[in-house]
This record gives sequence, C-alpha cells and structure tokens, in this order.
Amino acid sequence: GLHAKMEFEFLEPIRFGVRARSRGRVVDKYERRGKPYMVTEFVTEDEQGTPLVRGRFTQMLFRD
Repeated sequence: GLHAKMEFEFLEPIRFGVRARSRGRVVDKYERRGKPYMVTEFVTEDEQGTPLVRGRFTQMLFRD
C-alpha cells in the first residue's frame, strides 16, 4: 500500500540497548473516491511493557 497519513506520539525515549517490541492491529477499512484504505494502530513497548511510542498509519491499498 501507499502511506496516506502517519501519526506518532513519542511517550518515552528509546534508549540504546533497550529491547522494544511493536504490535499493531487494523482498526478501520473504508473506501474514498473508489480507492480502498486501511487504518492501523500500533504501540511500541519496552521489555517491562512501558509504552514508548503510539502511532496510526492510514494506507491506500492497491488492488491486483
């Protein structure tokens, strides 16, 4: 897909050597001007589960 919009909220600095994991999920799908879009939210956390970054991506999807 093609990134149409990206939003980030940086909650804590990601320090060198810290292991982090990002998880995301699709939260919306819609069509605009005949083009399909998908919205994904994600969170990146450190090993203790502390949120470091939250974000949202909106992508225009390509049909085969």
